[in-house]
Amino acid sequence: MNESEHDLNRLLRSAAKAPKETPDGPSPALEQRILAQWRSGAEAVEEWFTHLPLYRRALVVACGLTLVALIVYFPDITGDSADEVDLVTTPLDMTSLP
Repeated sequence: MNESEHDLNRLLRSAAKAPKETPDGPSPALEQRILAQWRSGAEAVEEWFTHLPLYRRALVVACGLTLVALIVYFPDITGDSADEVDLVTTPLDMTSLP
């Protein structure tokens, strides 16, 4: 073992014997910074809630448009596909797809 490894091992043994201090809690400066950031972020959350009625109205309008579209296109969606012509032309329609 060379001298540098011996010094390193001695340093590590000394560090292992050192008393370990456990902090009781965050420092007062850290607490102040966290509270300041929380207070500044609280306004942004309240601003989002001011737009909540607009979002609700948009959701109601979107649901209404979806219902109208379903009512208008319901006959096309539930069309009777048991027709013999449809069954015969289905393979031809599928081969013409890109």
